[in-house]
Amino acid sequence: MMLSNQQITKIIHSHDYYSTVHAMTDVTGFGFASHLGEMLINSNLGANISKLPVFPKTPALDEDFSYGIIEGCGAEISGPMLLSIDEASFQDFTRSLTDEHVWWFDVGTISSQVNEVVFTDTFEYHEADTF
Repeated sequence: MMLSNQQITKIIHSHDYYSTVHAMTDVTGFGFASHLGEMLINSNLGANISKLPVFPKTPALDEDFSYGIIEGCGAEISGPMLLSIDEASFQDFTRSLTDEHVWWFDVGTISSQVNEVVFTDTFEYHEADTF
């Protein structure tokens, strides 16, 4: 983990975003897809993931060593906060994050059309220099 998640919770509290955040977890130990799947349990919802932020050179390293990071399954991920935000409040919430200099990344959407975590046909990796 490169940055503390504390600023995110402070923004939720100070801007009264309690009804805007439907679910959240810190992604540690068992990968992005597993954490997201756990957030979706008993919801009759799924997720369409269109992109994931990764450290530079991660796709090449994953190809060489088969860690499962690229499929969102690697346990090497440590600490980023994964949130499900109400669509109507998404712009306001992300503007608050930006205004407070909190790095954020939109990875996809929650859907009632699927009941699992799906990496879309147009899925791409975003090699980010900072998180």
